[in-house]
Amino acid sequence: MRALVGGCPPEIAARLRGRVVCIEQLLILIARRTSCAIVVQGVLTNREMDSAVRAVVAPGGCSDAQFFEGMDAYVEHLRAETDVLLLQT
Repeated sequence: MRALVGGCPPEIAARLRGRVVCIEQLLILIARRTSCAIVVQGVLTNREMDSAVRAVVAPGGCSDAQFFEGMDAYVEHLRAETDVLLLQT
């Protein structure tokens, strides 16, 4: 996403505004619609998926509150770095 912000021509960035979804947003959505435990288990079996996700979900797992707090914080961090690219969820 940082590459989109830094290297994207302005006219393309304008068209992408509010249309980009990150993996963390998808995991939050899945956790809210199914269960956090399912997402955490999936992350634990695929830990190489993403470093931010690994930081939130420790090797021993995490609580629902820790998961949502960590993921929400990272999405807000990305939102601050990428201005208006991320979809509002």
